[in-house]
Amino acid sequence: MPVNLVMTYRLLLIVVLLHFTNDAIAEKGEDPLLSSSVRQALADNECSASTSISISGPRSYASSHFCEAIKQIETLGSVEITPGANVTFRSSNLVFGNQFRVFSGGRFSVQSLTGVSRYLSGRLFISNEGRYLDLSSGEYVLLAPNDTEHTIHPSSDGKEYIETIENYRRLRNEWWNKDAIFIRTLDTGLVVDRFEIPESLRGAAKLSPDRSLVAAIWRDESSGESFGDERLTIFSRNGEVLSRSSQRRITSFDWLPDGRLVYTVSNTIYLTIQPNSLDSISIKSFTSSQGEPDWIAASPGGERIAFELKTGGSPSPYIRYRNATLWVMDIDGDNLRLLATSNADTPRVNTPAWSPDGNWVTAVEGHVSGVAFVPDPIETGIWWVTPVGGPPGALYAVPADGQAAILPADGTSTAQPIFRAVDAESVTFVGPGISSRMKWIPSAVETNRTMGNLPADDGTLNQGLSSNIYLNGSGDGDSTAAQRINLADGVVKQLFILTDDDLDTVRDLIYVSHDAQLFSHYFDEIGQYALYIYKRDGTALAGLALESDNYKMIPKNPVRFSPRDTNLVLLPYRNLLSGSDNFGNRYVTVINWNSKLFVKHFQDREYVAADWTPAGDIILAGKEGGIYRASATADGFSEPSLLFSFKEAARDLTVSPDGYQLAYHLAGQIWVSNLDGTGLRRLTTPASAFYAMPEWSPDSKHLAFKEIDDDDQSMDLGWLWVVAADAENIRIGHNTQGAIPLMKQSGEQVRIFGSFSWR
Repeated sequence: MPVNLVMTYRLLLIVVLLHFTNDAIAEKGEDPLLSSSVRQALADNECSASTSISISGPRSYASSHFCEAIKQIETLGSVEITPGANVTFRSSNLVFGNQFRVFSGGRFSVQSLTGVSRYLSGRLFISNEGRYLDLSSGEYVLLAPNDTEHTIHPSSDGKEYIETIENYRRLRNEWWNKDAIFIRTLDTGLVVDRFEIPESLRGAAKLSPDRSLVAAIWRDESSGESFGDERLTIFSRNGEVLSRSSQRRITSFDWLPDGRLVYTVSNTIYLTIQPNSLDSISIKSFTSSQGEPDWIAASPGGERIAFELKTGGSPSPYIRYRNATLWVMDIDGDNLRLLATSNADTPRVNTPAWSPDGNWVTAVEGHVSGVAFVPDPIETGIWWVTPVGGPPGALYAVPADGQAAILPADGTSTAQPIFRAVDAESVTFVGPGISSRMKWIPSAVETNRTMGNLPADDGTLNQGLSSNIYLNGSGDGDSTAAQRINLADGVVKQLFILTDDDLDTVRDLIYVSHDAQLFSHYFDEIGQYALYIYKRDGTALAGLALESDNYKMIPKNPVRFSPRDTNLVLLPYRNLLSGSDNFGNRYVTVINWNSKLFVKHFQDREYVAADWTPAGDIILAGKEGGIYRASATADGFSEPSLLFSFKEAARDLTVSPDGYQLAYHLAGQIWVSNLDGTGLRRLTTPASAFYAMPEWSPDSKHLAFKEIDDDDQSMDLGWLWVVAADAENIRIGHNTQGAIPLMKQSGEQVRIFGSFSWR
């Protein structure tokens, strides 16, 4: 993308952000009482009073008649109140969820609620966003990194889910199109089965109803076709190919409860004739004028299927939409009926998914997204980035029986808008992209929660926690600073500043020795990294080049000082001269920074993390999931021996100061176990963020960690929280309990970029 285009795009984003920021500021203010007529109408639920009320949703509505506005609110669930209004819905006859977006200083409260999306319940998985929506609370729960390379899909019984990862690795400077399938338990997120697939998959992989098999559209590019040989394929849970469809270019599929499958090819819907087999028959074909069936979904009982009839789509890779309507029919092809359409000239109604009781089907209406590139009319070579006009689309639940829903809902439709919570007082429409696969499963069973030995809230800052947090701070320009936060009073002190211009790419990796007297950091000297050790006042004690003719070490984690001998440090790195791929193999080495000697290389396998025990042994986390121990010997260290293992890498591994426990980041959560793997506990549970980089308190009683911002895929930026080390399944987000936000004296929660130490 040209530089001018990038700058223009950034300016556009800034303007948009300022617009929304100003709107958010405008929402705060005084709340004078409503007029007496409006108060009386609310209290008596009369329809004779009038006021100026406008309804905002996928479309905008305005009305001077209060009762007409209420009808719009009941359908769209969103009311824009005139500035300063203070509204309370008191009538038990008006049953709403918390779906009221209040603008321009208004506040609201709603009584007799059943949930954010009214009477809808369960968990709606939005596959390519790596999360699900709790329909009762309106909260997003993040299960996988929020990008298009991770697709999730749950089993029908809600016990497991599949995570499909595209482009699993890169080899020899080329993309190696090898995808990976991870089967995880939904209550813990831990991997129970996994396998890799040559070439690639398209869309979401799905577990059979009994969870014994995996079905996916597998693109076998070895056939020589430009788009590959896309066929519906059944795998065992260990990746063995059991069956492939005879038809090519499969576009969508779903399992029936009895183990049969339905799928679409071109203008035809097929049904397999036996469970767990791909021998099939045609059950319905459509003419080209009717459209192509796509995005098929089987009802929970298996007696019906819902699907799109697609009549067109965007020809541009920069603009996304799909022209379609939703239909439903019996599994034998009879009783075809329109389920949902749009009042637009060109309907765009997409993405059906059945509710667990079979009474509702989702529908995304009016989705258009993307940007247009427009040349500057005066200056050659400059292009303007312009957002595509039109509605962003919204998600509804439409009745599976009855008359066809016409979207957007206008007050007469029985379609129910689906909302997500923005904060404690407002919600907004859910607008998933049209490339999202969705699956609707029952609500989760409440997880048992143990608060653990957390300090009581006695009114003191940070609830009486002591010691210091050491972290990175911003200096001038490309410089970085070592800072200390005293948890007792929240005072932030700058210890020293590193002003080298080449610190910018590694400014997040400052780390502190256990006695808080030494600091480690890296320099990137024009692509050549160097490790530096500093005294507490910023005096450099040593600088070690990490590149030679025999190795090129790219640091991936902070250096950790041995608690027994601070001359020894652990360096996790990628060796770009290893020849394995253009990212390099991940290894760990022990360096004596004082004598500038390599003491021990751990290169028997790839390692993603390592830490010291108080006795001077080393615990290493292997890339394949094993946890290993290398014991200190008279002349160095023993070869690593396996302690226990998972089926994926445990990252950010750290040993408690008392030497008895391990903490690590696994499946997006913070976990703790004994050194031998026994006593495994999950400290946090999935919410709208990931948690990473656990750090033990000096007394081993608590753990601090980062809540990673949802939009930060690098997992570098986040908020600091503390939980008790003996806690279990603490939930942060809605109604946080059992976790302490670490606060500064200014009253701000500590937000950091990169690593931190608790000393």
